[in-house]
Amino acid sequence: MKNERGAVLIVTTMFMVVAAGFMALSVDLGRLYVTRSEIQTAADAGALAGAALLHTQNPNAIENEALKYVEFNGANSEETLVHIDDDYSRVIVQVGTLQGWVIAQAIWNRDSAYTSVSSAADLEQIVGIRGAQPWGVELGDFAYGDRYTLKVSGDGEIEPRKGNFQALALDGTGADRYRNHIIHGYSGVLSVGQEILTEPGDMRGPTRQGLKERIDQDPTATFENVSVDSPRILYVPIVESFEVEGRKYVTIVGFAAFFLENIQGTDTVYGRFMKKVVPGETAPLSAGYRDYGLYGVRLSQ
Repeated sequence: MKNERGAVLIVTTMFMVVAAGFMALSVDLGRLYVTRSEIQTAADAGALAGAALLHTQNPNAIENEALKYVEFNGANSEETLVHIDDDYSRVIVQVGTLQGWVIAQAIWNRDSAYTSVSSAADLEQIVGIRGAQPWGVELGDFAYGDRYTLKVSGDGEIEPRKGNFQALALDGTGADRYRNHIIHGYSGVLSVGQEILTEPGDMRGPTRQGLKERIDQDPTATFENVSVDSPRILYVPIVESFEVEGRKYVTIVGFAAFFLENIQGTDTVYGRFMKKVVPGETAPLSAGYRDYGLYGVRLSQ
C-alpha cells in the first residue's frame, strides 16, 4: 500500500509539474499573441500613414509620418524600421519589441525574447470616387499649383464647345441637382470608363449659388494653407473630350483634385491642381491608368 501511495504521489507530482508547465506556456503564448497583435496594429497604421505621403516623394516626411503613427499606436519608434521603395510606390514598416517570458525564464533562464512584425502599404491610383463635382476637365498634362478652368462662363475668355460649358449631369438633369452637387458633391460613385451626360447651358445662377455656399464654409483658405478636409478642395472627373454637341455622353478617364479659387469677374470657375490621397476605389499604379495626382492607399502585406 505504501508503495502504491508513493507511486501515486510521484505521478501526481509529475502531472502537476507538467500542468504548471503547460499553464506557463499558455501564458507565454497568450502574451505573445496580444503583443504581436498590438505591434501589428502599430505597423499597419505606420505603413498607411507613410504611404499617404508617397506622392510627395519626400523620404524624410514619409518616414517621420510612419514613425509618428507607430508611436500613436503604442509601439516604440526606436525599434521600428521604415523602408521606402525606390519608385515611391510602397512603404514597409517593421516593428519590434521585447516579449517577456514565464516558462522560458524557468526552463532556460531567459526572461525575454525579441519579436517583430511587418506591414506594407501601397500607393494606388483612384479609379472610383464619391463626392465629385458636376464638371469635367479635358484630359491633358497637369502641373502642381497651376490654374485650370473647371467651368466655362458664357461671357468668359474661353468659348464654350457646342453649347457645353464643362458641366455634367451626374444623376439627372436640372438646375437644382446641379447646384446641390456643387455644394455637397455627388453622393454616388463615379468610375473610370463610365460615360456621363453633359449638362448644356451656362447655369450661371446655380453655379454662383453653389460656389458661394462652398467658399463661405472656408473663406480664408488659400492653396498654400488649405486643410486636408476643406470644402475648397474639389474632386473633378477628367473626361476624354467635350467636343460633343448638346446633351451627349462623355467618357471619364480619371479624377483630379483642385483648390477652388474665388470667382472673379466672368463667373468662370478656376481651380489650382493639387496632388492628394483620398478614400475611393483604387488600382495599382502599374495597371496602366493615366496619373492625375489623385491616389488611395491600401495595405498589401
